[in-house]
Amino acid sequence: MEITPKKILDLSSIKKYLDALSYKQKLIIFIVSFAVLSIAAVFFIVLPAGRDIIYLNKEVADYRENLERKYAERFNVRKTINDLENAKKILPTIESLFIPKNGEINFVELLESVADKYSLQQKLKLESGKTNAFITPFHLTLTLNGDFQNVLSYLEELEKKELYINFKEFLMSKQKDGITADIKGTVWMLN
Repeated sequence: MEITPKKILDLSSIKKYLDALSYKQKLIIFIVSFAVLSIAAVFFIVLPAGRDIIYLNKEVADYRENLERKYAERFNVRKTINDLENAKKILPTIESLFIPKNGEINFVELLESVADKYSLQQKLKLESGKTNAFITPFHLTLTLNGDFQNVLSYLEELEKKELYINFKEFLMSKQKDGITADIKGTVWMLN
């Protein structure tokens, strides 16, 4: 039986052709047809879909990484803003610990008034240290002469003031008319 292009579309001739084949030939045709269709499905459907899935998976991973980075940046910005707000709340307290800008004279007058209050003789030396953008340290050297109890009262009153004085050295020596206290420390002035 000869198949011509006109007869290929004729289903009755295909049926007659298949009926004329043996069971083994039909099985081989079925297996080969199935294999060809399976290979065609893999190449034309599964592989392109797999490539698309891999591409989309990479896109999702990139998008997720970008979102996580933006979240971390936003979290850091929020944390920074909260830290700044907290710093603004305590800034007046911190500023009160330092000598105000150009307030050296007021600071010296404060020390003199406290010394006078407790009847102490005071020698004061105030030297400017290395300045940075915000503060200038002043190295303070105090020599107090007077009664022991008055020196302690002087120091207690300085401690109660809203002023940060970092005492680094404190020496007391007994004199015939009382004691001498030599005090070295640092105070800071706002710029």
